[in-house]
Amino acid sequence: MINILKNQVTNDNEQKIKADLLATIRQKIKKSNGGIIMCEIQYDEMVDGYTDPSEDLDARLTRIEGRVGAESVRIVCQLLCTLPYGLSTLEIVDGYRLCKRNSGMAFDAPDVLTPDPQIVLKHLGRMVANVYTDRRCVWIFRHAFVAQAIIQRYLPSIGEVKISNEVMAELLASVPSTEDEHDPVTSNLVFPQPICRENNSVNLRRVRFQWYYLLHAGKLDQLKDQTLCNFNYLEACFRGCGIAHLLSVFEECSQQILDHDILAFLNKPFASHSNTHS
Repeated sequence: MINILKNQVTNDNEQKIKADLLATIRQKIKKSNGGIIMCEIQYDEMVDGYTDPSEDLDARLTRIEGRVGAESVRIVCQLLCTLPYGLSTLEIVDGYRLCKRNSGMAFDAPDVLTPDPQIVLKHLGRMVANVYTDRRCVWIFRHAFVAQAIIQRYLPSIGEVKISNEVMAELLASVPSTEDEHDPVTSNLVFPQPICRENNSVNLRRVRFQWYYLLHAGKLDQLKDQTLCNFNYLEACFRGCGIAHLLSVFEECSQQILDHDILAFLNKPFASHSNTHS
């Protein structure tokens, strides 16, 4: 593992690992089961001048909170936990500001484009990776054990999960509107999420996930108005994901909530479609 770490950090930082650093990291490896990611984090901390590198991810997160603020770290980590398929930098910026607004914090002009989310991502460092998916670069956790540690720390209760689902549902439905000019958060969106883009392509992330977060946030009226009983959403979902996916969405929703409108949509037009093609 030491050799793997040596090659990786040499390629990344173009620095040579000193013998004393290797000896210290070797001792840390014997005490930790965090694997190569934890070793890389400990090495980076030593390069940054820390003489006592973090024992585990929890200690590393505490150190990051001390440098950039606990609230900022919590919000960014919750966003990344809530959408495991990844968020782009601009989506994280929008989600960060929505969280701030929903928590009742006042906004000044400089807060609209605050650099805090990017600073947090920089300090998370080797805990996250930037990958290409859904035609965009998104941030995800590098390994399941990293994600699990962060979920345990920042989403410890059902209430926290519900609030995060509400923010994600709002983020995926965010479209600029003249009606929101009084709100600096929604009227200055960095990355709006229309159902269909200007070239008429479907916003797959919205049609795949918006219904899920509205359902698990308990927003029944919005679930119907914005997704399950919204023709534009249904048409985009059918075009982008197919009838099988659309049916599975209605089936899951009907199993978790009892609502006449949803049952009517599921039993009449979709049942007719299934019978026609059977």
